[in-house]
Order: sequence, then C-alpha cells, then structure tokens
Amino acid sequence: MNNFKDYKFRCHYLYELCSDGKGMLTEKQAEEIKALEAKEKLTEKQAEKLSFLRQKRDNPELPEMLKTRVETEAKRLLGIPLPSVGNKYTQKGLEAEDEAIELLSDKFGELLLKNEKRIDNEYITGIPDVLEPLVDNKASWDGRTFPLFEKNLDKRYWWQMQGYLFLTGKKQGFVCYTLINTPHSLIEYHARNKCKENGEEYSDEIFNKYKKEMSFDHLPSSLRIKTFVVDRDENAINKIKERVKMAREYGNKLI
Repeated sequence: MNNFKDYKFRCHYLYELCSDGKGMLTEKQAEEIKALEAKEKLTEKQAEKLSFLRQKRDNPELPEMLKTRVETEAKRLLGIPLPSVGNKYTQKGLEAEDEAIELLSDKFGELLLKNEKRIDNEYITGIPDVLEPLVDNKASWDGRTFPLFEKNLDKRYWWQMQGYLFLTGKKQGFVCYTLINTPHSLIEYHARNKCKENGEEYSDEIFNKYKKEMSFDHLPSSLRIKTFVVDRDENAINKIKERVKMAREYGNKLI
C-alpha cells in the first residue's frame, strides 16, 4: 500500500484521530445549527450565527493531533524508517500480560483466554487482550500510577475501547488496570537508572528495596484490579468512521 485509500488506523490512535480542534464543529454547535434551521424566521444576529456555523461545518479545520498522527503514518507508508516507541511501561505491560489475564480470570469468575488475533474492519484494526468478555488490560508500573480511586477512565483508553467495540460488534467492554509484580529484569534496569541519577553504587540491597516497592502478591485482588466499564457509544463509532475518512483524505494529499 502506497496511499491512504484503504488505510486502517490502529485502535490506540483513535484518541488522536477523534480529538477536536478549534476549527471543528462541536456536538453542541451541530445541535445549534438544527435549532436555528428549525426556526421560521431568524434575527439578523441568528442568521449570521447560522452562516458562521455552516461554514465551520462544511470547511472543517483538521485537529493538530490528527494531522500529526497522519503525517507519521504517511512517513511509514513512504518507507521512511521510524524508531519504535517502546519504554519500560509498555515493556512491563507485554511481560506481565499473561499474569494479568490470570488475575483477571479470578475477578470475572471464568477462564479468560489471551487473544492473539488481529481484527479489522473497513476503517480500523486492533488486537484486544481478551475477546470474551471484551477486556483490555493496562498493567500499572507501580502503586503511584495505579488509578485505584479514579472515577473516570483516561480518554485515550475510552476511545481505544470504542474501537474494540466497533470491531467486535459488542455492546460493552472492560478496561482493567492491574498491579502485577514487575519482572526482575525491569526492576534491575529501574534500580540501576535510579543509582545513576542519585550518584549511588548499585547493590543487592538497592535492588531488593525496589523489588519490595514493585511487588504486589501480598495484596488482595480488590487492591490489584481497577475496572472501568465502557458501553458502546454509537456517536463515537460514527465519529471514528468520519475521522478515518478525513485522515485518509489528508494522508493522500500529503503523499
């Protein structure tokens, strides 16, 4: 593929694609257009407002996050090598995935099976962690990053789950944060970096200090799992379709 005609964006990019910029019509403004158009007679001020909103609707200015993501994907399509974006957090997520799914099996009261299959449709592609029930796991790095008391899910992950719901046709999914013991190799990497930062000499004592901070087996599952329930949002699904089309059009102009 050397163009964006049928390009399918990954679910973890949907927040960037679906973000709103100053030049995009908001849902509130769309409702305002309907209300103004329904009036039999408009004041001069209302007519000016309707004209402005229609202009904004018909000539949307792409959000910067969307443009940045498409520009990156365009480079990829053109064959420009791009560095991997992995870090210690994503690495832990990969290495702790099996243990996290085992922990979540106890919570859901059934054996959850890790999904290895990529799913796609006309617009997007993704690999949900578990298909039945639909679960996406986020392995927290440590206790500080574990959102035990958070009431609202990070918007990035909400949009990612909307993508999975779109792909699978399901009505509901679960984003689960888990506290899983950090693998020894990552603890050592973290401890050695901290020693460099603090001007200390690495030792077993320092390793054990960080191991204690990054091990969670002693906690009950109620303190190791934070679950957010995400219901399918048809408005969000329609927005994904719309934004993918806009992204493809912009990408083709770039290439």
